[in-house]
Amino acid sequence: MDDLKTFVEVAKQNSMSKAAEVFRVGQSNVTMKMKRLEAYYQCNLFLRTPHGVRLTNEGKVLYERTVTLLHYWEQTNEMMSKKEIFRELFIGSMETTAAIRLPSLLAEVYRTYPNVLINLETGTSEQIVNKLINYEIDAGFIAGFINKSGIKGFPIFKEEMVLITSKSLGGRLDSTFVQLEGQNMLTFKTGCSYRQLLETFLYDHALTTTRKMEFGSIEAIIGCVKNGMGISILPYSVVKNHTNITFNALPSKYSMVETYFVYRENEWLSLYSVMEQVGKNSKEGCS
Repeated sequence: MDDLKTFVEVAKQNSMSKAAEVFRVGQSNVTMKMKRLEAYYQCNLFLRTPHGVRLTNEGKVLYERTVTLLHYWEQTNEMMSKKEIFRELFIGSMETTAAIRLPSLLAEVYRTYPNVLINLETGTSEQIVNKLINYEIDAGFIAGFINKSGIKGFPIFKEEMVLITSKSLGGRLDSTFVQLEGQNMLTFKTGCSYRQLLETFLYDHALTTTRKMEFGSIEAIIGCVKNGMGISILPYSVVKNHTNITFNALPSKYSMVETYFVYRENEWLSLYSVMEQVGKNSKEGCS
């Protein structure tokens, strides 16, 4: 099992020396373990290059199965040692959801499950799904449901989306949106669902942009919109308290996005019922 743990780290780092640094052992120790695995499976698991290593086709197969194996092995160890399972939970979230929706939701989780420690990390919907598949997080919040094998989920929030512009541009905007021609797109990185929504909106209206500018925070996007650097689409709940920007209503096709809570199939936890109830209450409040 120790050899397999080392194998996974080498694959992640694409380097035996970097994996050795992670485990604080000599590189020769890592090299020996990899040779032992290759002898056991009677195949090359890595291609050696001047810049490190990369997985062979056989190595990719072993990597995918080993990640899953290690996840269940660690889970089993917790069960056998009679520790409180999942007392530490890793959750991914879009930054907009983390900023506006999660504080009250996580407070409710803590009230119901006071011994659970939640670690929150932000990213795009695409990044969150990939981390969930690779067992890097336990669950996540994404925009819309992504149909992936082994992933389950349910809607939890419904967000009203608005086009945000500077005051001067917003004052000139009409229902054709033609005034947006040549504006910069201000968005999060590729893989962000709100970015995809803005791209679809502009494409459907035959509008071109001068450039796409990527940011790592909500405040940076809003600040640049205020200063006339471009346009963006964000949830109204995120921007409603900001001044010196214009909130422009979108056609119904683009105006609503559901946030889903997603987790791996067959890994339902009782505390997820808190999330599920929030989703049900949200639907009842809209009906």
